[in-house]
Amino acid sequence: MARSTNSTSHPLKQSREVHSSKTSANSLIRYRWYVNEDCKLLDVADAVVEKPDIPAVGVVDKDQKVRGILYRRDLLDLLGRPFGRDVMQKESVTRAVRKAPVFYGDTSMYTIYETLESLEEGEHHQFFPLQDQHKEFLGILSTQDLLAHLSQKTATDLHTARTIRRNLVRNSYTMNIKELEGAQASVSTQDMGGDFHFCRSMGKKKIVMGLVELPKDGVSSVMACSALYGSLWGHDPTRGVGRIVRVMNKILFELFRGAHGFPSFFIEADIESNRLLTSDMAHGQGFLYRNGSLLRLKSPEQNKPLGVLGEFSPILGAYTLEPDDLYIICSQDVMEQTGSMDQKYGLKEIRSVVEQHSTRSAVTLANELVQSLRFFASQSGDAKDGVFLVLKVRKNPA
Repeated sequence: MARSTNSTSHPLKQSREVHSSKTSANSLIRYRWYVNEDCKLLDVADAVVEKPDIPAVGVVDKDQKVRGILYRRDLLDLLGRPFGRDVMQKESVTRAVRKAPVFYGDTSMYTIYETLESLEEGEHHQFFPLQDQHKEFLGILSTQDLLAHLSQKTATDLHTARTIRRNLVRNSYTMNIKELEGAQASVSTQDMGGDFHFCRSMGKKKIVMGLVELPKDGVSSVMACSALYGSLWGHDPTRGVGRIVRVMNKILFELFRGAHGFPSFFIEADIESNRLLTSDMAHGQGFLYRNGSLLRLKSPEQNKPLGVLGEFSPILGAYTLEPDDLYIICSQDVMEQTGSMDQKYGLKEIRSVVEQHSTRSAVTLANELVQSLRFFASQSGDAKDGVFLVLKVRKNPA
């Protein structure tokens, strides 16, 4: 509620501070000065000149209801005009009052920001009056203070999101089950965004691996990573990779409402059935190294990317596991990485690394692939993200 803390003879009055939450507009009030609408313009201008730290004052009626706002620069402009003081002596402050959106003091700062964003673009530094539940003047909110606060809050949120993603998606990881060894390795140039990838055991006989290409803008990537990671913990290992794909598709569809498609690749190796299942969701970067040849993994039918359809059943491909098989999945960014002379990293580079390290562990091979990509990118100075998933059959699984 607006109540004077100054002498009644002075045109400038100041509202009292009120208790507020850290997320409400009240917490950002720095300017509480206001005047009555019947005050003479010259009296207010002279009073403002005496206080150089006042950029704007609120204007209220006899019932303390908000009528508008006076900008310091407007008052100084009127004072500087020919016969300005004579004119201002005769005029009330209503002549220079600006109409502006009025917000309740307990309104969320995020709501105010969204409202201001929808308005026509005005001056860079603007001021808006705040009122209490009785519509009485509380103070003035500046866009500068609002943006500074939101910027600091965003920086804090981004740091938290970055930490969350690092905890959920490991740059290097290995998993062993009997004759199967799975590993993942990655390099990230994004401060926070990046793809979701995993390597998990499903019971004592299966390894499931997957790579989902997510947005690079950070926040939405972390949100999607968190949801996808959570779905793995609730997965029934007896349901298989098809169930994982359907659940992750549903999550991404609900998050983005079908506005984006997310190319993905999943494999499931079952040591008991001696079989590997693939689910290529419009991705295409899955390979099999067998008997000295690097072959592209293919599904019987082209699936759509995750997140496009609310409900669907993925078409799975099937392979028989053989001794010394190496199954490799890489992110699409890997194949877009340029080196010297704008050449792109591709099958030639992958085959070279695999041929040199095919007898070593899956985690060693995954890390060597990452190092190969790093070296290739260093020749152009334009490094991209890169993810490699490697599954190795160490000996005859049958």
